[in-house]
Amino acid sequence: MGQLWRELQTAVFSTGPLLRVSIGSAVSSIVILLIFKLLIPQINLWAVWPVVFALPMMLLYIASYFGMAYLIRPTVVVSQKRISYQLGQTVERVDQNSIQSTKLVFHDADRVRLIVRYRQKEEIKRLVIGVPPDLDFFELQRLLKTEPEIVDARCERIVSIC
Repeated sequence: MGQLWRELQTAVFSTGPLLRVSIGSAVSSIVILLIFKLLIPQINLWAVWPVVFALPMMLLYIASYFGMAYLIRPTVVVSQKRISYQLGQTVERVDQNSIQSTKLVFHDADRVRLIVRYRQKEEIKRLVIGVPPDLDFFELQRLLKTEPEIVDARCERIVSIC
């Protein structure tokens, strides 16, 4: 996730590409409006001038949404009845009875993932949840109805050390 986020920051969310796309869209919108004014002289430009700022504002909205999604962490509630996962406007609720399997994957000391496979409307889905390393895993195991499979993914990357 860290490398992907760094690549997105340098390629998409840095000021260079955003500024170039915003200026390019504003200039192209002005050119399109001037062409329309030449073709249709009775058009009122004061009524349509906000079109120039439409695409830059959409880009700003998308960038701010991604920024808030990065800063505001998801909320996960595990209870005896269900697992609720909320990130922004998206909420997933998984009933404990529909869970087929769970897996705890330890990537590094601070990167632990809970993978839940469940059935929803005759379709098998998968929910991946980041777990803080200071979580009480015995309490998590007690709340889950299925016994979680424990996977140590640290040894999969460097075979010679393991």
